[in-house]
Amino acid sequence: MRFMLTLLICFAALSPRAEAQSCPAASGLLPTTTPTPRTEAWVEQQTTLQHRLASGSYQLISFGDSIMAGWSEARLGQATGLTVLNAGFGQDGTEHTLWRLGTYDFHRQSPRYVLLLIGTNDIGYPSCAIVSGILSVVAAVHTHFPSARVIVSSLLPRGTDMMGADDKIRAVNAALAQAAAARRFAFFDVHDAFTCGHKTPCPLFVPDLNLHLTSAGYDLLSSRLRDFMRTEAAAP
Repeated sequence: MRFMLTLLICFAALSPRAEAQSCPAASGLLPTTTPTPRTEAWVEQQTTLQHRLASGSYQLISFGDSIMAGWSEARLGQATGLTVLNAGFGQDGTEHTLWRLGTYDFHRQSPRYVLLLIGTNDIGYPSCAIVSGILSVVAAVHTHFPSARVIVSSLLPRGTDMMGADDKIRAVNAALAQAAAARRFAFFDVHDAFTCGHKTPCPLFVPDLNLHLTSAGYDLLSSRLRDFMRTEAAAP
């Protein structure tokens, strides 16, 4: 019953009016949809990224948190066959990705794909707020890269026995799956491949928090992305 109630809230969050009614917000704004700067974190990495944006062009650009940041460009390139720029940063939430999209200079970039793996650092907010944040990022990506195909990864399981915030994660993923066609993105649902039979430790996850992926975890994620991209390429 609790899961179904949460799921209904997530679906309601797809309209701005319902979002304001369902999610706690100050002055009508949600923390997850309010661009928030991180100028003092990862300074060297941010400088490098901005230099690469100004000096090269990429067929796939990825955005996200530490899980995305740890997904090497070599693996992403092998999985997709594309030139890759990974713009993921540790501890980013959707609010930080929105800030990056609104701050960095992307005028040289016209990627074929944009890959998002974001939202797990906003897990402390209501499900509707997480969904709204991810959909806000999708909208910003469409604005910056109108010709790109946007791919949104599901939130991955986490925690002891991969059951941390399980109802919330499943509700977010279900809402994203429902929103994909209307919001013009492809939903890359890999959640169930990472549940590890709901037993920890799991070789796919670093055992400290069961949040970050091991090399085996990234191998599986890359393999699933490779299969997903083949399906995308075959789609009419």
